[in-house]
Amino acid sequence: METSFNRFKVKFIEEANVLLDQLEKDLLELEKQPESKELIESAFRSMHTIKGGGSMFGFETITSFTHELESLYQSIKENRVSFNKDIFNITFLSIDHLRKLLIGENQSNPVIIREQTDLLLTIKNFMQTSTGSVNYGIDDQTESEPGEDRTWQILLRTTESIIFRGINLMGIFQDLSQLGLFEISRIKNMSNEEVDYWNIILTTKASEDKIREVFIFIEDDCTFVCLSNQNVLEMEFSRNSNENSSISNYIENIQNQEVVSLINEKISVKNPAMDNIQSRTEPGNSRISVDSSKLDHLMYLVSELITLNSQFSLNIAGEKFERIRPLTEKLEYLSKQFRANALDIRLIPLSETIFRFKRLIRDLSKQLGKEVELVTEGIDTEVDKGTLDQLNDPMMHLIRNCIDHGLEEPAKRLQQGKPSKGIIKISASKSGNYIFIRIEDDGTGIDIEKIRHKAIEKGILKRTDNPSGQELMDMIFLPGFSMARNLTEISGRGVGMDIVKSRIAELRGEIIIETEIGKGTAFILKLQQSISIIDSLLFKVSDTFFTLPITDIVSCMEVSTDQVLKRTNTGTLVFEDEMIPFLDLKSIFNIECQYSEFLKAIIVISEGKKLAVLTDIIIGSHQAVVKPLGNLLKGNKHIGAASLLGDGKLAFMLETKELFS
Repeated sequence: METSFNRFKVKFIEEANVLLDQLEKDLLELEKQPESKELIESAFRSMHTIKGGGSMFGFETITSFTHELESLYQSIKENRVSFNKDIFNITFLSIDHLRKLLIGENQSNPVIIREQTDLLLTIKNFMQTSTGSVNYGIDDQTESEPGEDRTWQILLRTTESIIFRGINLMGIFQDLSQLGLFEISRIKNMSNEEVDYWNIILTTKASEDKIREVFIFIEDDCTFVCLSNQNVLEMEFSRNSNENSSISNYIENIQNQEVVSLINEKISVKNPAMDNIQSRTEPGNSRISVDSSKLDHLMYLVSELITLNSQFSLNIAGEKFERIRPLTEKLEYLSKQFRANALDIRLIPLSETIFRFKRLIRDLSKQLGKEVELVTEGIDTEVDKGTLDQLNDPMMHLIRNCIDHGLEEPAKRLQQGKPSKGIIKISASKSGNYIFIRIEDDGTGIDIEKIRHKAIEKGILKRTDNPSGQELMDMIFLPGFSMARNLTEISGRGVGMDIVKSRIAELRGEIIIETEIGKGTAFILKLQQSISIIDSLLFKVSDTFFTLPITDIVSCMEVSTDQVLKRTNTGTLVFEDEMIPFLDLKSIFNIECQYSEFLKAIIVISEGKKLAVLTDIIIGSHQAVVKPLGNLLKGNKHIGAASLLGDGKLAFMLETKELFS
């Protein structure tokens, strides 16, 4: 039992961190639209869930702290406290504090306890001194003025998962008792071993919104119907006191009424909406945490299956295997499905981590007195989970540099004819086995001459040296090399950019800088997927096999060798009434062979530009299990990765973007 409890405790910590992420997202949106009732409710729900789970699993410090924070937001919901920037700031600090408390040993740390005392004091001061009201679209009279007694019927669906989610039913019933008189009975003919249905009859002066607030975390498991505008409980019991009446008798008396029929229809087990309650209300059922090593092993097994299928298909060519060919086709189909499913598990969109940078940008802009807006593009691009986990720190440091060094203060931007608000843009795209992530600002740009003077000052260069612009730019990544005039807590201590480059190198990637004085700077991260399975076109020149991603190919055509020889000087071919450049793979890779009378031209496209790749033979489509190259071929920029064919030979995947360069 102790082991099981500890497992659920670990699960609570994981889910609490997810809830804190959601709370942070809601607050960032609330700063833009503080009148949003939905966002306030969502933030309140996250706090309440953390408080309930903390109490259940012994995180008393978290429970008491979250209770006070929740009370502040309850006051905001009831229009007794106005939203202001100080409330946002204290809430963000509270989120950081709760993250610390989720590390068990921190709950008894004197420094953390003192921090909590200060935060609680600030929160209580807000509740005592804040004035004014904000209208969030709530009818004040409905919420604040008591009405007449009304009787409600609440049908509740319970499963074992409610306990696993940390929902305290007794706490819910205690809150319900504060609203009025209620009784509960189990609906036997609708209950079974896995699901129980309960009928709650409540008489109260409270509004429907107040009742729903009590059930806020299991509301999707409930149905609410107003039975009467009178106190039915007292009326029925006083009338039938001599008959030993009970609430179950009362329910039986109204079973044929239209309202109960409607409820039973809504909550019926056959109702698809009720069947979907689990998936809508339990994050654990729609999203689970899996150890990265298990995903790595899964991808290894998938790659082995794809390779085995390729070997199998290659070795059964011939008429005598005709009877088993349909089976191999089915195996190939299942392999593709398995591949697609495994990749969906392994890859997650970049947007999953972008919201963390929104908080970073918010805090830094306030700290530095700058106005900053985050713009994103292509962040639905999916990245390997292991890669994304290791990208957080390098991307965070680059964003810090863009804000601290790149963007100007609002007054200076206005003097330069720019908007007062600076832009940080994060965009992503995919090409073959590479992911490109671009982090850019519209600030001052990097002055190459200042880098030169700094390098001479540090003794890295001599005054007579004449390095290229790219060589000078690469000096930014040298240990201890900093262009900052002042040392701050944000950056400029001479460390950081070298660490960024080494982290990107560990991911088998590279970082490229593009800059223009007065226009801004862009950091481009070029990253390889650790293992990727790509639908590609397989072709060969002599005995050397190559592949290109299907997504990069426009068309294929046949050209005569004489036509190619005549156009060697211009290096172009005619395709759809336009002249496009061609590349001869035999020349690029120094392959000794003689072409036949006709060649195949594969037309590829990148960033709107077309290019013809000349080859000997096109074999056909191929599921390429591509893996990074070893050190021997790492320097060849035209080759991005390699794939093992069914007969044990290697096929090299060409890097489309590099072919154009």
